[in-house]
Amino acid sequence: NISTRFGVNDFQITGIIKNIPKNSHFDSHIFVSLATFKQYGVNLNDWDSNYMHSYILLNNNTDYHSVENRIPNLFKKYTGKEIKNYTLQQLSDIHLKSGDLSFQMKPGSDINYIYILSFTAFLILIIGCVNYMNLVTAFSLKRHREIGIRKVFGADKSLLARQFLFESIFVTLMAVLLSVFIVFICMKPLSNLFGTEITFNLINIPNFLFLTLGIGIISVSLSGLYPAFYLSTFRPADIFKRANAEKPGKVFFRNSLVLIQFTISVFLIIATLVVTNQVQFIRNKKLGFDREHIIVISVFQNNEILDRQDIVKTELQRIPGIKKMTFSSTIPMNLDWRNSVDYEGRIDYVNSIQICCAYVDYDYLDVFGLELLAGRNFSRDISTDAVFERAFIINEAAAKQLEWKDPIGKKMRFSQREWGTVIGVVKDFHNLPLSQRIEPVALTLTDMNKRLLSINIQAENIPETIAAIEKTWSKFSKGWPFEYEFMDKTYDNMYRSEIRINNQFRFFSTLAIFLSCFGLFGFVSFIIERRKKEIGIRKVLGASIAEILVFLYRGFTKQIILANIIAWPIAFYFMKKWLQNFAYRTNIGILVFVTAGALSLIIALITIISQTYKAAASNPVESIRNE
Repeated sequence: NISTRFGVNDFQITGIIKNIPKNSHFDSHIFVSLATFKQYGVNLNDWDSNYMHSYILLNNNTDYHSVENRIPNLFKKYTGKEIKNYTLQQLSDIHLKSGDLSFQMKPGSDINYIYILSFTAFLILIIGCVNYMNLVTAFSLKRHREIGIRKVFGADKSLLARQFLFESIFVTLMAVLLSVFIVFICMKPLSNLFGTEITFNLINIPNFLFLTLGIGIISVSLSGLYPAFYLSTFRPADIFKRANAEKPGKVFFRNSLVLIQFTISVFLIIATLVVTNQVQFIRNKKLGFDREHIIVISVFQNNEILDRQDIVKTELQRIPGIKKMTFSSTIPMNLDWRNSVDYEGRIDYVNSIQICCAYVDYDYLDVFGLELLAGRNFSRDISTDAVFERAFIINEAAAKQLEWKDPIGKKMRFSQREWGTVIGVVKDFHNLPLSQRIEPVALTLTDMNKRLLSINIQAENIPETIAAIEKTWSKFSKGWPFEYEFMDKTYDNMYRSEIRINNQFRFFSTLAIFLSCFGLFGFVSFIIERRKKEIGIRKVLGASIAEILVFLYRGFTKQIILANIIAWPIAFYFMKKWLQNFAYRTNIGILVFVTAGALSLIIALITIISQTYKAAASNPVESIRNE
């Protein structure tokens, strides 16, 4: 057996488990039995306690909802209290369906983002299919004579349809193979873009092949069927008699395809702008506390530091670059540990009220810049403040929840412990992510349960200050690693899903616009080729290059404007629903839609001019003679 140091107690290693996979939420390295915790005085019979995660292994074929429905009655039986909003969650749902839960073992993701990205990918696939349909049908006149000759020699409609369909299948197959190759060689850049490790192993092969086959079938169905049947319906007599004629219905269909492309592009542009605005709103939101130039160091179970908090602070305070520092159980934006509270003036003794609690020291308010609205801060000159949970500072939300108009001097306590006095009220601050409302908070002094050392440093000479902190740390910590993180970075990490989705939308929007412009580029080339004679005649009659450009661009402008009219309400509906995931959010202003419309018009203008200018500037004699 090997002994190892864990806190101030020696534990004996009794087993070794296999490394836990990286994609597990259960990211732990050392496991200690509850019996051991009980031995050191931890109360395992406190029904109001919520500092541990509970896992329930059910019998096979047991509906977990039936167990879930019985737990509130069990809680009431042993405590006499009601428990609300209690739910069990399947282990397989933790990673993608825990976005609205706090106090998780490891931050998860949100299934809604998977749906959003899948839907976005499907929209881009539609743009690609529309491009293929548009280009094939637009340039179908170049194959009229081929089709006519084959029909004269006996080829029937079904044979031609199969030929063109097989052509689409071949193109799709090559595109799928090429895309798989690109995905493999771009695995690392894609991992950076999505902010997560993308891997591929043999276990995923069946799902991967099934998904790839499904995408191929959808692509062929969307892009190949219509051109195949469209080209096979040409009649030989019409082909040889009027090779350049085209029915208005076909033109309308191709114009509709261009409309679909730009509608999707405008939708994605608006989505990108809204997501970007929300991310900027999150980053710039005034949270009610300071987070700039604060480094946070983990001191959990580091008794070498915790046993000498005042001495450590005195030594660190000698470093010129340090303003103030504080030991605490948590920082303001992660203050989510809830505890049942009893309070003066309570009437309802059936339904319990929970308040988020933080254990702090005297400098907590000063380090984080929390605004004191009433009462006073903790004081070293008042002995009762230092007694565990005998003095509390609460926020406005707590005063409102406890229905106190004048909270100063009121009594409260946690989990049937000794009564304490409210000595101050701070202005509400965002103790939870912006997806959740500000909750009631209570701060109290204690030397226990300290997990973090937060140091407010000056903006100048940051590397030198951190190096000095590390040197002082090593003098006291006796081998404990010096690990720190800037608080503003921690804040950004809370919203890494939103930041990733913002980057992804930018990428996908750019891709969608590129594909739409590519399709428009080919379509405009075809239109110009068909109207060379008309352009030449207009120039002979005195039209300038600018007038011809305006004439050619005017028809496409109507489609772009119509695409905006269609995309705006759709984008507004979906993005408003997405913003509802945040309790605090930005507004979708008219500027977002105007910007998206202007971008789509400018991009289309550049694409069209790049093709039309050469035709407009060409010698009209040449175009008329060639025609």
